[in-house]
Amino acid sequence: MALTFAPKTRAGAVLEALLRPYAQIVFSRDLGVGLLVLAAVACRPWLALATLGAVGVAAIGSLAFGLGGRVVREGGIGCIAVLTTIALVVFAPEGGPPLALLLFGALLSVLCAASFQAVFSNVALPTHALPFIAATWLVHLAARAMPETAPLSSLAESAGWLPAGWQAASWLDLPAAIVFGQGQAAGALVLAALLVSLRTGWLAYLAGDYEAGEASYRAAMAAKPAALEAKIGLTLVLYVAQRWKALETAWKQVLAEDPKHATVRARLASSHYATGNYPDAAAIYRKLVDSFPGELDYQTGLAWALLRMGKREEAVKLFRAVLALSPDNPNALQGMAAK
Repeated sequence: MALTFAPKTRAGAVLEALLRPYAQIVFSRDLGVGLLVLAAVACRPWLALATLGAVGVAAIGSLAFGLGGRVVREGGIGCIAVLTTIALVVFAPEGGPPLALLLFGALLSVLCAASFQAVFSNVALPTHALPFIAATWLVHLAARAMPETAPLSSLAESAGWLPAGWQAASWLDLPAAIVFGQGQAAGALVLAALLVSLRTGWLAYLAGDYEAGEASYRAAMAAKPAALEAKIGLTLVLYVAQRWKALETAWKQVLAEDPKHATVRARLASSHYATGNYPDAAAIYRKLVDSFPGELDYQTGLAWALLRMGKREEAVKLFRAVLALSPDNPNALQGMAAK
């Protein structure tokens, strides 16, 4: 499933602390995703080294401030340090020694992350954006009072060993922009990270780890809000986990973009039925039966909803129609026995 390591092993804990900050950039916890994002940043080698240093500084700072090893392994604060470092290099301040600015930015990331988490603990705000923006601007303000030195922007130079074509502008600049990059190589690596994150959700679902599946699908949705596949995958995980309230919200998100999606409408009807909302379940199933008269599951779904509403005669007609086509249909046989 996901590339994870038990924190009880020292090597596993180090890998989590090292790679998870990069995975968190695309709202994932998977270490394989983190490796792909780091590779995308490494298209600018000096920048990658700077971000790795920031991860180390953020880890030491988190431990020094008493935040604990678990916070370090989760990678959230390290992620903010990585984003702050990239932003400082790409949008380089005019003054100040580069090493001091990067060190200051990494430490500010720890302080800002801890402060914002305390202030907004009960508010649904993005976990990365505010702290890294605050840390970046504080470093910029401090740099104004320092003498000019070698610019940080020199760290943003692309790797000389990359073929020129791999650095050419293309539609892959869009995913590359997630790490403030550009070029086909960086874009392809970030896109691969997003796809792996999505696949991780499906594998977690197959393994019965619905919590991990939900987290992966939500990560994919956050990284790629327009992608419908992740939203549909989330509905499947929530459906199997019987989280009906969260499921209804997820259904509505999908149907707002694709109102005629039959599978999602059927799952929504099923969730209405499971929560006792038989009229809404029947209304959805009836429309599905009209659109897909050959789909027996929709007919039995409508029949059961009608049966629960006390409309036995109509329900029995539907059950008999299904049995005429599929004599061994278990849903229809149970429905006939329940009448």
